[in-house]
Amino acid sequence: MWHFSDNQDTALDEDRLRKISALITQIIERYQDVYTPGLKVCIDETMVPFRDRLKFTQYIKNKKHKFCIKVYKLCCEGGYTYNFQVYCGNDKAQGGLASSNVVLSLMQKLLDSGRQLFTDNYYTSVSLATELLTRKRLWLALCIITENII
Repeated sequence: MWHFSDNQDTALDEDRLRKISALITQIIERYQDVYTPGLKVCIDETMVPFRDRLKFTQYIKNKKHKFCIKVYKLCCEGGYTYNFQVYCGNDKAQGGLASSNVVLSLMQKLLDSGRQLFTDNYYTSVSLATELLTRKRLWLALCIITENII
């Protein structure tokens, strides 16, 4: 069995990914070290098939794989994943919508860099548009993205 954290450490009991958060952080750092995104980036969610015991497993009855884990992804033009965030069943909205917070956290390193962000209507809100307009250097584009594009 592989362990990525100390089982005796109970400091972060509220974090559902506490045992693999260090691994996830290292993976994201490597993704960002080897690639610089172009002008256009996109945020969407991916459903990873998973059928085991987790509190944050999603059930979607109309899909082929009914049980899955939701992952929010920031992708570049060629489909390269630059950043991601695992949905743990509790998007807490602090000062705005949860979807706006997902966009701002995924775009954290790319804000104020003059890139174009494409999202679908789930992530688009007035509060997000207001936040991005105050930054003045990130353009928000509303685009319906199908699963076939990325």
